[in-house]
Amino acid sequence: MPVINAMLTDFRKLAVRAMLVDRNLRLEEEGIDVAVRIGALADSSLISTRIGSVQHCIVASPDYLDRFGIPKAPSDLADHEIVLGDTLPASDTWWFGAARRAKISVQSRLRVNSLDSVLEAVRNGAGIARLFSYQVANDVSSGTLRTVLNEYVPPALPVSIVYPPNRSALPSVQAFVARMKLRSQTARWMLP
Repeated sequence: MPVINAMLTDFRKLAVRAMLVDRNLRLEEEGIDVAVRIGALADSSLISTRIGSVQHCIVASPDYLDRFGIPKAPSDLADHEIVLGDTLPASDTWWFGAARRAKISVQSRLRVNSLDSVLEAVRNGAGIARLFSYQVANDVSSGTLRTVLNEYVPPALPVSIVYPPNRSALPSVQAFVARMKLRSQTARWMLP
């Protein structure tokens, strides 16, 4: 959103329709000029530009960890309260390890359908959640949330900008790609 907000300020005639969804849309069918995708890209006819990577983080509030203890291994999550977001498929299966071979099925008493709700619940001590580094960067930096099981998290996932070839000449697409590249170089949540 910071990139979009800056573009709206700089280009007074630009109109933006931002769709913030956790699924891959068919860009041309939906009339979408450009998208940001996390994870390995499927073979496609889209043009892609990698701008960095993000990490899954397992987080909880300091209060929750003081009350219930810090999990030392992924299997310890069975003894903890888990907060799940329903925005992604298989959100109750968490992968761990360098090769993503260790799979843990987590059970949750609280499952919500928005990132804001997951964050609010975890900040208030409702349990442990798995989120992306960019989603929790400010909370971890301020100490509102702490990361746990850092040595078990899987490798970082690539972040890419994708767009159909017939949209590549659009000035708005070119400006968005350039600004996202620049922003990713200085963002503390983005890994190289």
